[in-house]
Amino acid sequence: MSGIIKDNQLTYSKGKWKHIDFNSNNDNNNMNNVRNINMMNNMNIINNVGNHNTFNMQGIPSINTVSNSSSSSRSNLNSNTISNNSINNKSINNIQGLNIQNMNNIRNINNIQNIQNMNNIKNIRNIQNMNNIQNINNIRNIQNKGINIDKETNDKKEPETINTFIDYDLKNISSIANKFNGEIYGGVIRSFMLRKEDTKDINIWFNKQVDKNNFVRILLKEYNGKIVDGKIVIKSPQTNFKYIIDCVVMEKFMINDFNVNCFTYNGKEINYKPSFICGTIFNKNEAMNDVKNKRMRFSKYYIQNRDEERLKRFKNMGWDLYFH
Repeated sequence: MSGIIKDNQLTYSKGKWKHIDFNSNNDNNNMNNVRNINMMNNMNIINNVGNHNTFNMQGIPSINTVSNSSSSSRSNLNSNTISNNSINNKSINNIQGLNIQNMNNIRNINNIQNIQNMNNIKNIRNIQNMNNIQNINNIRNIQNKGINIDKETNDKKEPETINTFIDYDLKNISSIANKFNGEIYGGVIRSFMLRKEDTKDINIWFNKQVDKNNFVRILLKEYNGKIVDGKIVIKSPQTNFKYIIDCVVMEKFMINDFNVNCFTYNGKEINYKPSFICGTIFNKNEAMNDVKNKRMRFSKYYIQNRDEERLKRFKNMGWDLYFH
């Protein structure tokens, strides 16, 4: 559209109103014409925008419409955001759940493997213990035949294994005796505990008969023992070793034969309890030195009341007997 309005000296061309002639002598009219052009151009812009938005009577966009449109947009945005966050949270929870499940599966696998390894170790130890017991029994049989252990088995460590097993049994037996105030004494300390020589005889002293009876009752039950000629014969369920237990009851501990027999053991420590009734004052340090050198000192009483058969056995085991 194009045209000319002469009265106001305006022309409309290419969608805009334009002033044709600003050379008029009337400055006020010129200013008014400029204002009219600006107003009409503004109205044109508003009308064009109005095709896409809602306007009020004066051509100004409705505040309520803009506000509602913004609120609706924010609501949709918030709704979408919440929905997306919910989906993301569910996904994260699912991933975390899978991770926890995987960790639990790994733990279960590790636990199973650990249990299997422990069982394997137990089986190996059981086999080793059985082999050790069998080896020890073989050594016992060899000893009973009087054959040299080192030459027969060609293994010098096996006698050490015997000592380990005897030590184990001895501690268990002394622990039971100690519950009833009993103490091991005599040859088992002299020969085995201080010299690590094999032994089967164990002497135990009690100062009350009731304590001895209670000890014997438990020992017979736990070690499947029996009484033979007044002595208790037992077999260790752990090592299969056999022992002969000789219990004595005395109000006071008294030894009347040799200085090296005055040692006692209460399950915790070795003590020295010399008896002066034998007529000789024994000394602990001298006794320890005699055990080391495999010597025995007679008491005054025993030198006069000695048992020759017993003395012969000591000599056959390599003990040197002396008196002074």
